[in-house]
Amino acid sequence: MAKVIVKILNNTGLHARPAAEFVKVASRFKSSILVYKNDRKVDGKSIMGVITLAAEKDSELTIEAEGDD
Repeated sequence: MAKVIVKILNNTGLHARPAAEFVKVASRFKSSILVYKNDRKVDGKSIMGVITLAAEKDSELTIEAEGDD
């Protein structure tokens, strides 16, 4: 399993366009990708899941990937 903590630096947070780009890249992999914000966990390949995190500027997300690729 790979795990990284990232900080949102974009002034408008992880809104629709960057969330869609994240999901687009995550969907290229067979691995399971999970995104955590505080106590909330979502599928990194789900646009609705990523958007519902409401990740504003300076929030921290934990991204975990597990699988063959």
